[in-house]
Amino acid sequence: MVLAAFLAAGLGYFLQGFLQLRNALISLTIVPAGLLAWVATVYGFEKAAADVPLLLLSLALIGSFFGLGWWVGVRDATRQSNRKLALNTGSNHG
Repeated sequence: MVLAAFLAAGLGYFLQGFLQLRNALISLTIVPAGLLAWVATVYGFEKAAADVPLLLLSLALIGSFFGLGWWVGVRDATRQSNRKLALNTGSNHG
């Protein structure tokens, strides 16, 4: 579980640079839904229906760490942007 939480936070940090939050959450939801569809085709609908609560629980737990990684990424990007702006503000060169 710790490894999955670490990977979810890293994925949130990585995706915040490329996608908006809504699009990242949609793409993050597609993967477990595809896994559930695969389970339904291989093992039948009854097995997939039994795994829906587990899917929702994992999305809730992993989603919070994804959001944490997203928040840290936004904070880091804001800090870097402010640092570049502060360096260029007082410059009279060129």
